[in-house]
Amino acid sequence: MNWPPAWRAVLAHPAFDSAGRQLVGNMLLVCEEDERMGAVCKDAGRYLCAMYAMHLDPRGGITQSALKAICAASGFLSAGRARSLLAFLQHLDFLRAATPGARPMRYHPTPRFMAAWRRHLELALRAAALLAPELDGLATQLTDDTLFRRFLDVQITRLHQAALGPDPAPLVRGLFLHPYAGSQLLWALSGHGQGDAPFPPREPVPIVLSHLAKRFGVTHVHLRGLLRQAHAQGMMVRIDRGRVEWSAPGRAMVRAHFAAQLAELIDAGRAVLPPAPDTTTASQLLEPTG
Repeated sequence: MNWPPAWRAVLAHPAFDSAGRQLVGNMLLVCEEDERMGAVCKDAGRYLCAMYAMHLDPRGGITQSALKAICAASGFLSAGRARSLLAFLQHLDFLRAATPGARPMRYHPTPRFMAAWRRHLELALRAAALLAPELDGLATQLTDDTLFRRFLDVQITRLHQAALGPDPAPLVRGLFLHPYAGSQLLWALSGHGQGDAPFPPREPVPIVLSHLAKRFGVTHVHLRGLLRQAHAQGMMVRIDRGRVEWSAPGRAMVRAHFAAQLAELIDAGRAVLPPAPDTTTASQLLEPTG
């Protein structure tokens, strides 16, 4: 695969397996701590719409037309779905109208939404800090509104640009990011194991679909369908009663997907931190020599 240098550098880091496992575990923790964030993380469209709403807020407020335009430009969801997700975010009490009855209607994030997104970013940065320790300090500083906004601005701008480019792991997007609860299933299956064990695991992963279905608020039939699609597309080599196993190409794509996320967290975080003498970009992380 033609992976960017930053991804390859993150993949080569000796702590990558631990960082990847902590990242997916922390994302599941976010969903379990706050059921509203769990609802937002059900698929990539919901997540990106919420992220773009945060991005638009300091730029004149969130309007339906602006949200539809930026969501459609990302290629992840249509303008029509963005319109329906605007109502969904209001239903969650994540967005409220700034001045009811004004035209165009403008919305702002609620304190509940801001707190949930801060917690989400804090836990993501703590995983990335296993590769770039200075990010641990940033994670504790997100209560500062100015720093929080600066980090959001850098991260979202970078992620939006990345979404417009080619996707080296398109099967991950199609099989797990777009389907309902697919991201949560991906996090659960890839995060199995302990410490610095291979990420995602090479060995068969024991699962109980009824337990996962209850955890993610879907049916076990739905989850089985997602697994069968992954098997049909070559992402998995085994799906039987109680066990699944990633294929070698499937593992490589999952590793690339999360290496990209960690690389973006590292470079976005370092862009807002004061420069340090030994700070490097994610693409300059040294490959282990021992």
